[in-house]
Amino acid sequence: LATNVRSDAVYNAFRGRLQGTDKNAVLDALRELENTLASTHLSLVGALEGSEGAALVASILNIEARQSVALAILTGRVLDDALTNSAVALSPVVGS
Repeated sequence: LATNVRSDAVYNAFRGRLQGTDKNAVLDALRELENTLASTHLSLVGALEGSEGAALVASILNIEARQSVALAILTGRVLDDALTNSAVALSPVVGS
């Protein structure tokens, strides 16, 4: 499933939002990115063959989720809001 190539669509969607002086806007963009990546990795864990790859992706997912909560807390969100992830998973692109 891994193409080892950056998704330009995702990169371009967040690049502009990470520039500027509004700290909360930047933190919100980073939180959205972490939530999107966490949702994507969660959707892929079951599709992986073998337990080693699934364990690796699950360990990355765990960090993404924790970072998302930390970013939410930094912007002043309450814990219930910080723990909510409504991001849609990215669809994997199958390379040729």
